[in-house]
Amino acid sequence: MGTEKSRISGIVAGIMALLISGVVVAEEKTLIKWSDNAPELEKIWEGQIKYENIDGEFCGVSNSGSMIITKELIPVNAVEKYVLSGTFKSLGEEPSKVFYGFRSYDKNKRHITVINALFIPGSATTLAQACKKGDKMVVIKANKKWGKNQAIAFDVNDDFSDLPNYKVDRIKEIVTNGDNLELQLANPVPDSYPAGTKVRAHIPHLGSYLYTTVCGVKMPKTWKNFSANATLGKPKMKMSDRNCFYPGTAYVKVFINPNYGKKKDAKLAFKNLTLKALPFPSGKN
Repeated sequence: MGTEKSRISGIVAGIMALLISGVVVAEEKTLIKWSDNAPELEKIWEGQIKYENIDGEFCGVSNSGSMIITKELIPVNAVEKYVLSGTFKSLGEEPSKVFYGFRSYDKNKRHITVINALFIPGSATTLAQACKKGDKMVVIKANKKWGKNQAIAFDVNDDFSDLPNYKVDRIKEIVTNGDNLELQLANPVPDSYPAGTKVRAHIPHLGSYLYTTVCGVKMPKTWKNFSANATLGKPKMKMSDRNCFYPGTAYVKVFINPNYGKKKDAKLAFKNLTLKALPFPSGKN
């Protein structure tokens, strides 16, 4: 009896320790799984894919350079990490160059690009003068972090809760005028902003893909497996960080860029495309 009580007490203590440490007690979930049934896979994936048996296994095959992507948005959150796996090989004489990863979307299912989410640390400042809708020049208080090959984000928050920020535009020219900087923008300002509005410099790229699992690998002619994980991104993540979804991501799609830059007979075979969600300590990514 005493032994049984001790065993139960030990289990309870273990669970409490996990809860206190911030670990979420949950089970692994399979969000995308592979199948040997073409109609089932066609419900998940869209793009130029043929399904056939290769080396005795059911595979997808693409001789196109166009993207293959999941049809549905997949919800993600901060208390799980997402493990994306797949197995690939080249079928043509020209090796197939492959990218395999995620595309991010916010809670309103808007597509998130680099310019919306990634910024220049320490670049926060304010408008020195009000600007009105339609202006193509804005004046900000000088900050040494600003430069020509950047973008401006309006109405920013110190805690980065504005990310992803869609009030952005690329900077074409930048001129120092006393204690201020005059920014020539690529497009007219879509709204009016008073002097003192907080602004931040963002990275101006429009790219949106996270090459989490495969980044530009030329596949061998034998099967090669790849697996990598991603978690919800935090502010200050870098362009090179392929293992964090952009800040503010609520949904993702999984994509493959097969036969990238194809010139000759590149042809890609793939199988075992899976996405799993695993418990992850909240706030520790």
